[in-house]
Amino acid sequence: MHHFRESVIIVALSCALLHAAEELTPWNGFYTQGSDSDGAFFAYEILELRDGRYNYWYFTDAIEAGAPKYPITGPYSIDGRTLKLQDHGEKILEPLRILAEVNGVRIIRNRSAQSYWDEERALSTGETLLQTKDIQDAKSEHPYPKKRESLKPLQTAIDDPVYQGRFNDLPEPSRTLFRAYSEREDRDRVKFFSELDQFLRRPSATIYEQLLTVLSSENEFRSRRAEKILAHLLRANRKQIEPFIAAIPFAKVKSSVETALFLFMTEMRLKTCDLEIPEGGVHIHLELLKYDQQNRQSRVLLKSPPTREDWSDKIELITPKCQQWCREQVDKEKRQRFKEPQF
Repeated sequence: MHHFRESVIIVALSCALLHAAEELTPWNGFYTQGSDSDGAFFAYEILELRDGRYNYWYFTDAIEAGAPKYPITGPYSIDGRTLKLQDHGEKILEPLRILAEVNGVRIIRNRSAQSYWDEERALSTGETLLQTKDIQDAKSEHPYPKKRESLKPLQTAIDDPVYQGRFNDLPEPSRTLFRAYSEREDRDRVKFFSELDQFLRRPSATIYEQLLTVLSSENEFRSRRAEKILAHLLRANRKQIEPFIAAIPFAKVKSSVETALFLFMTEMRLKTCDLEIPEGGVHIHLELLKYDQQNRQSRVLLKSPPTREDWSDKIELITPKCQQWCREQVDKEKRQRFKEPQF
C-alpha cells in the first residue's frame, strides 16, 4: 500500500509538471514592440520566454541613473491568460502581463493595454509586444530586433460590434464625448473637438458630474480617459470652472479628489495646495513640480500624512472643504485681476 501511494503521488506530480510545461512551451520565444509602434525606436522592451525562465531587456535613449544591468532573468508562471515575471518586481516595468492571440498572432500586453482593447478593440501600440523570430545578438546585453513585425494584422474591422458599441453603458452626454475621443479613424480628434464645441455652447453641470464619477471608478483605463476629457473641457472654457467645482462631490475616492484638485490647480496655474481638514483627519498637500506654459501640462507630487494614506471613507467630509478651497482661489484671482494699480 505504501508503494502504491508513492506511485500515485509520482504520477500526479508528473501530470502536473507535464500540464505546466504544456502551458509554458507554446509561448516560448522573443517578444518586442511592432514596427509601427509609437516611439518603438526610442524606447522598447525585449522579453524572452523559455520553458519557465525569462530574459528581459529595456532600452531607452534617455539616460537612466541606477539602471539595472540587463538582461534581468528569473522564473515566470502562466495562470490562464496572466503571465507573471517573478523575482524582480520594480526592475521590470510591468511584472504582470496578459497573454493573447489576435488574428493568429501571439502577443503580450500590460493590463492597461488589455483594458484599451476590451473597451475599444484598439491597440496600445507601445504597450503591446509581438512574437518575433529575428533577434540579433540574443545572448548579449544589447540584443536588437533585426526586423520588427507589423501590428496591422492585429487591427479589427471598423464594424467590429465591440468597437461600434463602445461606452454604451455610459449616460449621455459623457458617452458621446468618450466615443468621439476614441474614434479610430480620427487621429486628430476633429470629431471630439466638434462635440466639445457643441457642448460648450449649451453648458451643463451634468457632464462634470458624470466624468468625475467615471474618474472614481476602478476601471483605470476609463479613469485616465475621463481625466483627459475633463482637462480639455476646462482648458476650452474657463467659465466652466464653477460647474466643475460644484461637481467635486461626485469624486468618491481619494485618488479622484486629488486628480480633481490637480486639474483645478493646472487650470488656475497654482503651484501648491495645502489644505488642512480636521473633520476628516486629513492634510492634503499637492505641489505642481513642473508647468509647461505652451502645452499647459503639469506634473504633480501628491502627499498625504502616512496616518491617513487612504481617506476615501471620510470623503463626504472632505469634498465640501475642497470645494470651499477652490472657490477661495477663484475669488482671490478675481480680486487680483481687478485690483487697482498701486501708485
